[in-house]
Amino acid sequence: MVLFIVGAIGFIVFTHSPILTTLKLVVLPFVLPDLIKITLTTLFSLLLLKALQSQSYFKLEK
Repeated sequence: MVLFIVGAIGFIVFTHSPILTTLKLVVLPFVLPDLIKITLTTLFSLLLLKALQSQSYFKLEK
């Protein structure tokens, strides 16, 4: 999120583009791929956690 904001501000400063143009060119093209990566990472992490919890050396304390 911070990178989106800083990148957009930098783009506005250097190109003198309006905010809507900046969002279309700099932010929106990266939102969907990032959401896909977040979703896949979360699913993988949950599967990995489930697999590790069945091992005797990996027990989460509640």
